[in-house]
Amino acid sequence: MNGTDTPQSVTRTSCRVYWWKSGCGHEWKAKVSDRTIARIPCTKCEAEFRSILTKLLIILYAARNCERILFHSDSAIGYPLEMYIPGLSVAIEKETSSSYQQREQSLKRFICSRNGISYYIYRQPESAEEAVNEARLLFRKMDIYISSDLQADIRDARKMYEKLRQSQSQY
Repeated sequence: MNGTDTPQSVTRTSCRVYWWKSGCGHEWKAKVSDRTIARIPCTKCEAEFRSILTKLLIILYAARNCERILFHSDSAIGYPLEMYIPGLSVAIEKETSSSYQQREQSLKRFICSRNGISYYIYRQPESAEEAVNEARLLFRKMDIYISSDLQADIRDARKMYEKLRQSQSQY
């Protein structure tokens, strides 16, 4: 696919575009310098990471505050909640664009309020930095202030993501 070129015949600063194949099996085109200098990872894995980054950060921040999270549990209100933190009486779910799911979230919000549970919806951010700010804002609403390093939090979330991918690939 990449002709007769070998890694030894191409410099790390090259702007030539080649096909890449990651350990996860995804294939994509990218410049050598994007991979070697900018360290841009597999585009599909990166998109997946970004799609769950806010959730990973919520898990990270809850763990740092010794709070347990129940996932997709219906124990609190009889309907499954994406994330429920019993110690704080807080339910957290990702914003949806589906009108059916929006009606379902409205019902969950109502039932939560009747049961003394705060119900928060987080949005899908555009960047990793926005994901950190979104997760921190949720915790601020719970009167928990996160003051850790933004980039370190993203790195910690990426480590969680890599462990998750590795555990899934074993099955």
